[in-house]
Amino acid sequence: ITDNIIRGALDDAIAVHNNCSNVVISGNDITTTGGRICINGTNNGLISGNTIRYIQDGGTGIWVSFEFEAPKFTLNNKLTITGNTVIIPKGIKVVSGMRLFGPGSNITITGNSFVTEDKQGIGIEIKDRLHKPGNKKYFGDSIFIRDNRITNFKTGISRTISRQVKPPLIEIGDNTITNADTLIFSN
Repeated sequence: ITDNIIRGALDDAIAVHNNCSNVVISGNDITTTGGRICINGTNNGLISGNTIRYIQDGGTGIWVSFEFEAPKFTLNNKLTITGNTVIIPKGIKVVSGMRLFGPGSNITITGNSFVTEDKQGIGIEIKDRLHKPGNKKYFGDSIFIRDNRITNFKTGISRTISRQVKPPLIEIGDNTITNADTLIFSN
């Protein structure tokens, strides 16, 4: 999914769901009223060089998760998310620039920029998630968050992992976080 211009998505501007392999989402220019790039259940994926601009309140610019209500459970594996820009102008409210919500394993997030004009929310949010059919929480493992630029969020990076999942390897380093009340929150 490359080099598209997408305007006014109400939900996912680009979404890849369940059992996909070798996915590339690159070079897209998205202006959204609440949508995002959503990827779940993908093996070997690249999300790179996309620009997401919000024009109305929304949730998160890039969402990495799994289908929490699907009978068949599939986590992401081997994702690289690099060189993307999420821009939230003055007066627009979001929860986070990027949300890793039961993201999967072997995920590298590097060289991205998350900028909000009004101080709010979280730059990069990291959480486990409940799979409803199995009534079990999942997170994943081997998450690497490096060399990202996070500007003007209340919390730069938030890591909230419950005790109901195996403690994951998460490496966070060399990110530039400016004008945040809390640089990195971890429970």
